[in-house]
Amino acid sequence: MIETDHRFEVDAPIGEVWAYASDIGNWAGSMPGYESFESVDELRSNWVLKVALGALTKRIQLNVTITDRHEPDHITFELEGASEPIAGRGTFTAAVETPAQTSVVVSLAIWGNGPMAATMEAMSRPVVPRMTRVVSDAFKAAVEQTGTAAADRVSVPGSRPVTPQPSVGPGARRQISGRWRSSGRLLGWARSLVDALRARRADRGHS
Repeated sequence: MIETDHRFEVDAPIGEVWAYASDIGNWAGSMPGYESFESVDELRSNWVLKVALGALTKRIQLNVTITDRHEPDHITFELEGASEPIAGRGTFTAAVETPAQTSVVVSLAIWGNGPMAATMEAMSRPVVPRMTRVVSDAFKAAVEQTGTAAADRVSVPGSRPVTPQPSVGPGARRQISGRWRSSGRLLGWARSLVDALRARRADRGHS
C-alpha cells in the first residue's frame, strides 16, 4: 500500500471550500492526466486518467464511490480500477483557522490487486505523492480564484464596475523589466545617432 497526505491552507471561508470539495467532478478535473468524468449518481462516478507509470503511459478508468460525506469538513471516497488491478481510498478534511482561512488535509492511499499487485504498487509509488500535491495545489488555486472573482464583482452603488486585471508573476515581471531596459537602451542609442547627425549638419553649415 502507498499512503500519502498533503496539508495546506486555503485563503477562503470553510463554506467556500466545501462548495468546491463537495462536487466530486472538481476532484476529477484536478487530477493529472484528466481526460473525462461521468457522474453515475450522487455518490458514484467514473474517471478516465492518462497516467505515466515509469516508462509507460496508461489510460486508466477509475470507478469512484463516495462512502462518507459530512458537511462542511469531511469526505471519504473509494476508487477501483475498471480494468487495472488497482484500488484505493481518499479523504478530504477541513478545519477553520480563521473566518477567512481554512486548513485542508488531502489523503490518498493506493494498493494493487491480484498477481500484479506488487508491480502496480512499485510503478505507482513515485506517482501517488506527486498526484496528491498537484490535486491539492489545483484545489487551493481554484477556491481562492473563485473567492477573488466574487470579491471583484462586488460593486459600490453609484460606482462604475471595475474589470479585474490579470496578475503578473515574478517571471513575467522580470521579462517586462528586461524589455523595458532593452527598449531604453535602444531609444538612447537612437537619440545619440540623431544628435550626431544634427551636429554634423551644423558643422557643414558653418564650413
